[in-house]
Amino acid sequence: MIKEEDKYRVIPVFSSPLFKVKEKFNMTSSLKNYINNLPMSENDNNLISQNKHLLTTDQNMIPLRNYIVNWLNYYTKTVLSIKNVEFYITQSWLNVTRQTESHHPHEHPNSIVSGVFHFEDKLSDIEFSTDKPNFNLQFQFENYNLYNGTSWSFETESNTLLLFPSNTKHRVKVNNKNTNRTSLSFNTYVKGKLGSEEGADLLYLT
Repeated sequence: MIKEEDKYRVIPVFSSPLFKVKEKFNMTSSLKNYINNLPMSENDNNLISQNKHLLTTDQNMIPLRNYIVNWLNYYTKTVLSIKNVEFYITQSWLNVTRQTESHHPHEHPNSIVSGVFHFEDKLSDIEFSTDKPNFNLQFQFENYNLYNGTSWSFETESNTLLLFPSNTKHRVKVNNKNTNRTSLSFNTYVKGKLGSEEGADLLYLT
C-alpha cells in the first residue's frame, strides 16, 4: 500500500505482499460435506488431514484446485510480475482447529508462495507477524498501522483465499467458539528459468 498525498508518498519498501482474494469460491454442499468427513490425525494442538496432497491427488478437490491455481497465477504473474517460471502446488492439507485450540507461529520451508483457504466466517483470526520491526527503539504509536506494526490479523471469511510469501510468519489464534475452524493450506514451488546467462546465475528447474 503506497500512501500518497499532495506533498509526499510513503512506500513500504520491505513489506510482505499478502494477497487477499475477494472473489468467493462457489462451495457446493456436497463438497463441503466431503471435506468435513476427510480422515484426520492429531497435530500440534489441532487436527491435520491424513492426506497431505489433497489438491493434487483427490479428484473431488478439482474445482477448488482450479480456483486456487487461477488466483495463484494471477498473484505471481500479474501482481508480483514474475516471469519465465510456472508455480505449481507441492503439498496441500486440511487443518481443523477445535474450541480452545490454536496453531503456533510458523513459516513454510521448502516453498515459495503459500496459501490458506478458509471455510467459515468470523472464527479465530490468522495473524501475520515479523521479528524485525522498523526501529530499534520501543516507540509508543498514536495509531497502529501497516507502517509501524509488527503483526496484522485477518478475520476468517468463508470460501476465500489468502496468498503470501512462504517465509512470512503466521499463526492461528485460539478458537473461542464452539465451532470447528477449518482451513486448507498449501505450498508451492517453481519450474522454469531463473537468473540469466549474463548474470552468471542461470538455473533451469524442471
